[in-house]
Amino acid sequence: MNRICGFLFVTISLVFTSTFAQEFTLYRINDLVGDTIDVTEQKKYYLFPNITNFESAIFYKSDSIFIANINYIKNDTLQTDTLQLTAFNVNRINYCINNADTINVMISRDEAAKVAYDRFWEDLESKQIHKIQQKTAELKSREGRAYGVATGAMFGSAIGGYVGSQLGIDYVGMHDGCFSGPIYKVNYPIFCGINFLTISTGTYIGYKLGEKKDRNYSPAMTDIKEGKEWRIGLGIFSGIIGSTIGAYTFLYSTVTAFGRINDWPSAYVEGGEVISIPALLVGMSITYNITYWGIQLGKYIDHNRAKKK
Repeated sequence: MNRICGFLFVTISLVFTSTFAQEFTLYRINDLVGDTIDVTEQKKYYLFPNITNFESAIFYKSDSIFIANINYIKNDTLQTDTLQLTAFNVNRINYCINNADTINVMISRDEAAKVAYDRFWEDLESKQIHKIQQKTAELKSREGRAYGVATGAMFGSAIGGYVGSQLGIDYVGMHDGCFSGPIYKVNYPIFCGINFLTISTGTYIGYKLGEKKDRNYSPAMTDIKEGKEWRIGLGIFSGIIGSTIGAYTFLYSTVTAFGRINDWPSAYVEGGEVISIPALLVGMSITYNITYWGIQLGKYIDHNRAKKK
């Protein structure tokens, strides 16, 4: 049982250390227009034709996700719509820019071509983030919920393991045969009931707090090209440190039943395998939290180094 839990602990710890948040930087969509399409270029290349009083379009990229901020005048006020684009959409916009003259001739002579071209832009211009707010939040901002669940599980399992061990592990007596030492027995209903209550409560509270953070999430858009050396390096380093501390916590909590058994080298616990479950959760959660804050520190250093360049 302990070997299986140890294997799961190492596996999940490695997964935690590979998690990095996305960041958006300016994206040069085409050399003819750069990263910003102004009014002159919009008219020249016939881009975003359905945006009334168009002012500019600015593009951002993070991995395979593209975002365009469309600025326009409405009621004498500059307003902005944010579009979420796919690589296919971006390639089509590039095609429209590179072949503007040919496209203008085609749509002026062929009604079917004009209808297809208009439909493309209508579909693209409908991809406003406020219309797909819930979906994009699921795609880009799980960080708050992941951290909340890990932290809630850590506190819930630590409290449940300690209280459950104090109330749900009974001293039976001494064994004087081939095995000499104290004998304890796990009261499954009490131990498991307390742990189920504290772990589920802690996880639920952490999830809800993280969900609130994710709902208020907005992608950081910057024109600074940041490196990832520090966040990766500190992420790996803190992952190693976190795994070490987490593994020690897991082993110590398992063999001592969260401090309930002081004479553990010579003690025997009937049904003691169940103790490893909350101990494993505590160890994994500690690994995640230390790794998470190492990555956050690395991101902060990367950002400040980029600003100084």
